[in-house]
Amino acid sequence: MKRIILLIVMVFMIGGCYDYQELNDMSIGSSLFVDYSNNQYKITLEVVRYEEDKEIEKKMLTGSGTNVQEAIQDIEDQSSKKIFLEHLELLGISENLAKMGIRPLIDFIIRDVHINNNFPIMIYKDMESVLEIETSDSYGSYYNGLLRNIYHNDDFYMIDMLEKSFIEEKFISLPYYEMDKIVYFHNDQLGMIVNNKIYQLLMISNSNCIFEKDNNVIEVYKNNTKYEVNKDKIILYLDLSGKVLEKDEDISITNLNHLFQNIIFQDIKDYLDKLNNYDILNLQELYYKNYRVKKEVPYDISIRFQINHEGAFYD
Repeated sequence: MKRIILLIVMVFMIGGCYDYQELNDMSIGSSLFVDYSNNQYKITLEVVRYEEDKEIEKKMLTGSGTNVQEAIQDIEDQSSKKIFLEHLELLGISENLAKMGIRPLIDFIIRDVHINNNFPIMIYKDMESVLEIETSDSYGSYYNGLLRNIYHNDDFYMIDMLEKSFIEEKFISLPYYEMDKIVYFHNDQLGMIVNNKIYQLLMISNSNCIFEKDNNVIEVYKNNTKYEVNKDKIILYLDLSGKVLEKDEDISITNLNHLFQNIIFQDIKDYLDKLNNYDILNLQELYYKNYRVKKEVPYDISIRFQINHEGAFYD
């Protein structure tokens, strides 16, 4: 993987797609973290150096300015190297900046021809938390792989999809650096940070979600969600398959199935009630497309949950 990235960079340079410079005179960016405080943008850029048969050398560079371009230029001035961001693997946005609004940053990155638009975004609390993980790879590559693994092929957190959501005025959500959470936005400003388990269950096919009750633990490993849009309400149909990970010896599989079907139903209802002001499933958009009327419509939840006996625990 290291050699592939290095080869791609060199091809771009030699092919004339980028001003030719010696590789050692460039700072190759793997991840870019953007914060805002005291009327200053504060950038932390992870740069990497690849050498054959050696571990990746990574360094964190910092810069500040009244805008993102000034902050990046500040890093270049300090390091005396041109910043290369065409193979950026991750954009991190601090909670501070997310509370103010993320659209100006996204617009800047989309317009910059020297930054690619094919990387994920995540919200983070502070740099200390982001960097506390141990990895021999770059932080950009580590979090990129983690996000793609958790959210599978769903691309809601990719920067080009975020731009599309702004244009179409769709509801926005982004991953949080603590991977069991997700961030919901009001317009382009941070709204709530909540557990992402129900989000995965509702939005991502074949996600793996764990539910526990007393000594019983099940894993939902297959999920299919459909919507029926009626004039007076919207019905969510969930078809779920699960397997038993742990089971109290006094409860039957039938009763366990019934128990967790009720638990999942209530968890989904509580989740949607809590996020009443956030159209996370774009249900109101679905309603508008059908009836050309903008209004809040109540919803019903219908769940079919079946424990697969294969691999389950028995008395």
